[in-house]
Amino acid sequence: MFKRLIWFSSGALSGAAGSWYVKRRVQEKLRRFTPGGVREQAATKAKQATASLKTAVDEGRRLAKDYNERTTEADSASRAGAGHSAH
Repeated sequence: MFKRLIWFSSGALSGAAGSWYVKRRVQEKLRRFTPGGVREQAATKAKQATASLKTAVDEGRRLAKDYNERTTEADSASRAGAGHSAH
């Protein structure tokens, strides 16, 4: 009889805990579709997009600067080389 009480209690406890967990997860998922949840998601996505855009612009500027420096150095080297061969 005592074993049955233990098994019944543990089953009831795990069932209650499982129900509570599922209810909480469902409520979290449903909250995403409320106006406040949608607003939060939109704000988060906008911040992520802004950060990505800033990173892309910074990377583009860095690459353009590197390219400009390399072409300027190559121009200077070719002009110096051309000047020496003419003399």
